Amino acid sequence: MSKVAEFLNKVAADEAAKAEFDAVIGVRKERELNDGDFQKIVELSKKLGASVTLDEVKDFFSGNGWELLKMENMEEMSMKKKILALLLAVTCVISCSACAGKEGGQPDGNVQKETGAVGGETTLDTKAEETDKAQTEETDQAETGGGEYEYPSEDAGTVEWESPHGYSMTYDPTVFTLDDTGEADVFTYNTAEKLDAPVYISVQAYPDMDAETLADGLVLQSGIDGVEAQDAYFGADSVETKNVYIEKEVDGVKQIQIFYAIPAGEGSLLVEMGSYVGVPENVDWKFEEMLGTFALK
Repeated sequence: MSKVAEFLNKVAADEAAKAEFDAVIGVRKERELNDGDFQKIVELSKKLGASVTLDEVKDFFSGNGWELLKMENMEEMSMKKKILALLLAVTCVISCSACAGKEGGQPDGNVQKETGAVGGETTLDTKAEETDKAQTEETDQAETGGGEYEYPSEDAGTVEWESPHGYSMTYDPTVFTLDDTGEADVFTYNTAEKLDAPVYISVQAYPDMDAETLADGLVLQSGIDGVEAQDAYFGADSVETKNVYIEKEVDGVKQIQIFYAIPAGEGSLLVEMGSYVGVPENVDWKFEEMLGTFALK
């Protein structure tokens, strides 16, 4: 968890701190936050034992934090919801738009098991090397040919990822690239197909936030009228979740974010799917195949 997120969590748990923080950010109605305001936030963080540097405060409250603070519906929120929206802005995973495309392969149902810690190495390097030649040969055909994308015939099998975040999920390593080096597990759809927007699945733990509160925060953060949290069932065991669907047009493409806030102990897990309207059917099929194996541990 970042220092700003740790600070916001401590503010949320302290009534006096909430009042002091609200007084600082209250100036947003008249002007942008300045260095004096940022220093007050730093001093408050020291009182709470979550010392945040001036640069960290300025980076957040001059960027994503300020974009949230100046939203019109911020005036209608309770202090608890304001902090929640800010906390989500710090910690939510952003789509992997810089990911480079690589070729994919189709699973055969033979499952290997892979266990790792956040920031640790995976065991997929050898398997990737074995398929590199086939992937390279398929790339030109995939980029220049028409019709439905065909996965390479190279048989790479599938991998069951057992995450330290408390879940397992099976995925195809020749189609999805796993990055577990940050606060979330991010599975990026990574083939030679020409896609109009990033396509990915991410899973992040929120140990101090229940699923309902997390879903409500996502609705607030979206800032879009009509977005709401709904009950839904998810994964191999059809666990009860809170579902939030967000659709936004970006550069002429209707990008989609689908969230599932899943109860996990005293906290929750957040599964995020990134896609877009009109994504190829084979990509949707890969999503369904993968998410259907999700299970809490």
